[in-house]
Amino acid sequence: MSIGTPVETADYLLVETRQGDTVELFLRDALTLVRAGHRVRLLLVGDGVGVAAGRTPQVITDLLAGGGEVWADDFTLAQRAIPRTSLVAGAAVVSMEEVARLLGDERVRAVWH
Repeated sequence: MSIGTPVETADYLLVETRQGDTVELFLRDALTLVRAGHRVRLLLVGDGVGVAAGRTPQVITDLLAGGGEVWADDFTLAQRAIPRTSLVAGAAVVSMEEVARLLGDERVRAVWH
């Protein structure tokens, strides 16, 4: 590829299931992809939902501001009694049915963390 050659964009579904030290690196990867012009949906499930509830890392705010999407699993929120209102502004609550539909799309690249 030569300089100035456009890079083909892709759709990404990045799934975060944890909290802890390595999460910030994964979130930064999501932000890098958004800034490169890719469509990124960050799905938070299991322990990962805590990333968008309460004290939210700046990288989540930057991801949303840059055009990325932040999704929280509705089942996990219900199971942990986390109110939707505690999520960072701009986050969407989704069902696994919506996620499964995305995973079935051959254009979507999924990465699980």
